[in-house]
Amino acid sequence: MRAGDRMRSGIEALLDPRSVAVVGASDREGSFGGECLDNLRTHGYRHDLVAVHPRHAEVRGVECVGSLDACRGPLDAVVLAVGAGRVLDTLKQAIAVEARSAIVFASGFGDGGAEGKAQEAELTRIANNAGMAVVGPNCLGTMNRHTGATL
Repeated sequence: MRAGDRMRSGIEALLDPRSVAVVGASDREGSFGGECLDNLRTHGYRHDLVAVHPRHAEVRGVECVGSLDACRGPLDAVVLAVGAGRVLDTLKQAIAVEARSAIVFASGFGDGGAEGKAQEAELTRIANNAGMAVVGPNCLGTMNRHTGATL
């Protein structure tokens, strides 16, 4: 499959995911990961959903695994609700488990001076080399009101 074909496939997976992992899922009030889980459930997302947190078996009523490599099957979308310092490693982990798309909420990239701009360029390079569709960093996420995929 050509890189352009992989990217098109990734965009479809991003906008209409059949499986979603939320890395950084948390029961903490106001957390991006926790709010993402709540949004998916509130808006009727009916496909595979897993929370990723190394110390919990469940977060906000959603099954939790310790890492992305513990997820069952391929992932259409991975939500990176982690700090900027963990984004690149987490994105590489998502690529290693053949995730097709990612959403990066963290700020501190292009808006974070020269070091942040360099990290954003590296994020772009990593995603492009893998043919992965990425929204972000420092974004509001995506919403497909027809399927409940409010990431």
